[in-house]
Amino acid sequence: MTDLELIQNIKKGEEESLGVLIERYGPYVSAVIARVSGNIFTTEDVEEMAADVFTAFWNSAGGFGGGREIKPWLARVARNTAFGRMRQRSVRESSQALSLDDDIMILEKDTTDELAVKREQQSILNEAVRNLKEPDREIFTRFYFFNEKVDAIGERLGVNPATVKTKLRRSRERLREAFEERGYTYYEG
Repeated sequence: MTDLELIQNIKKGEEESLGVLIERYGPYVSAVIARVSGNIFTTEDVEEMAADVFTAFWNSAGGFGGGREIKPWLARVARNTAFGRMRQRSVRESSQALSLDDDIMILEKDTTDELAVKREQQSILNEAVRNLKEPDREIFTRFYFFNEKVDAIGERLGVNPATVKTKLRRSRERLREAFEERGYTYYEG
């Protein structure tokens, strides 16, 4: 059965065709998820995300037509699903604003509304990270948000670990500057 026939059958609601699609592309979708996430998820998590991808395909098959290919669509949805799950995991693991490094940076501002300050700091942090150029942003995100080790980041990106450390130091400096521009004081601990 061709991909086009699979799409047509899935549009008709034929669950057997969805099974064929999963059998044909399941390993590929799982590999995309594992590669994007750096294998930080369990096999069960990857299987669950892959199931979410195929459920999304089932729900949106009606929009397929005009010779669209399944494989690139599945890859895009798998990648987005993995990134979304990594963000959720990062938020769950951090109940408060991201701590860059307690020994490196302490931010203070006199205010009675600590919640407002934390929200503002989180906003400054998010904006500063978004403004980092690649590969600095990816290095920073992998180190601070996903707790990857310097050596693992270097290996993944094909960069010397010393370069990763230098890029992290420079990124922290840019963040410090962003905070100071908004009136926060930087103290070395």
